[in-house]
Amino acid sequence: MSRTSIIAAALGAAALIPAAATAKPMISPIGSAPVTYAARAGAQQLPADVTMPAMRNTRNAQQSQNWGGYIDSIRNPRNAFQSVGSTFRVPTVNVLTTTDGPGGNMAAQWVGLDGTTANSPTVEQTGVSEWLDSNFGIPHYEAWWEMFPIAPVTIGDVAAGDLIRANVHAYGPSVPAGFVLTLTDQTQHWSNVSAFRFTNVTPPRNSSEVITEVPSSSGGAMDLTDYGNVRYSNSGTSTNSTPHSLASNSAYTAHKVILVDSVGDTMAAVSNLNHGSAFSTPFVSNGNN
Repeated sequence: MSRTSIIAAALGAAALIPAAATAKPMISPIGSAPVTYAARAGAQQLPADVTMPAMRNTRNAQQSQNWGGYIDSIRNPRNAFQSVGSTFRVPTVNVLTTTDGPGGNMAAQWVGLDGTTANSPTVEQTGVSEWLDSNFGIPHYEAWWEMFPIAPVTIGDVAAGDLIRANVHAYGPSVPAGFVLTLTDQTQHWSNVSAFRFTNVTPPRNSSEVITEVPSSSGGAMDLTDYGNVRYSNSGTSTNSTPHSLASNSAYTAHKVILVDSVGDTMAAVSNLNHGSAFSTPFVSNGNN
């Protein structure tokens, strides 16, 4: 649920810089994509997006105050990512150790394309979020999709422990760009498929992401919900119809990104890639936001 763009001059740069202001991207549906799970009436709307702070490089990984996980960045601008996908279980909220920031608390797990360079002001993504209603001590779990900066759309409820498969696929000519966002709950046996294109911008598809995130909201910074751990598996991406793992190759560079708070303390650690397709993002702290 990108609270982003991770707007950057380049992932290899010493600092990532905000992009210049552009016209607000707009989307339109493509055909009548099949939807086999309807959102429940009255589903809670996810918090509004805000721009993600700049990332900074460290010796062995980059750091971000919103994203933690792996980002692949294209090496040759003539190439483009076509898809990204991963499998993970909805984590369990720890109601005893989760705290609230000014905007509450939340954690999100998702896959997506774009959003990491100055010419990439959009993110096409789908995933799940969990948070604790601190007033009543009740955890919430929801699935969603988003064509950032358009507001996220809630699909419906998921449950802790559900096995999720999330995929984002770009198709057709690059202008206009069409995207299919698919989220499947393999435990509850339903899928949601959403197909859209941007009508006034052309996403470059120059990055792909598998991410654990602490969102932000219009109410202020959020604390990271204590979700325990998330293990991503069967993760991969594709460029120009050629499938790959997340590991660096001749087509793109893989970047490990550590999720930190405003003073640089780790909120979510990120493990090394296992066989290029699996890694974990264990919870470390709620954050000092």
